Amino acid sequence: MSDDLERLSRLMLDEFKRVQERFDGIDDRFDGVDRRLDGIDARLTGIEAELKDIHRRLDALEEAAMNFSGFAKEIDHLLTRVAAIEKHLGLHKKMAA
Repeated sequence: MSDDLERLSRLMLDEFKRVQERFDGIDDRFDGVDRRLDGIDARLTGIEAELKDIHRRLDALEEAAMNFSGFAKEIDHLLTRVAAIEKHLGLHKKMAA
């Protein structure tokens, strides 16, 4: 009976050792996944910062374009006046568009 108990103890210890080895392997795999996720997180943070910068710059360009949109009307008006003055002075030059 003592031999049976010893064999059962060894069998149980061997099985616990195998289970522990498998858990160690799984822990190593999770550590690898964690490292990869950290790298991905760092890249996403960089991308987020870059997108914010692009958005800020687009907002600035949009504002600048809005400021220039009024100039097109003013330029057209001035060209019309110049054409009228040229006509009045008999210069009749055709301006390239």
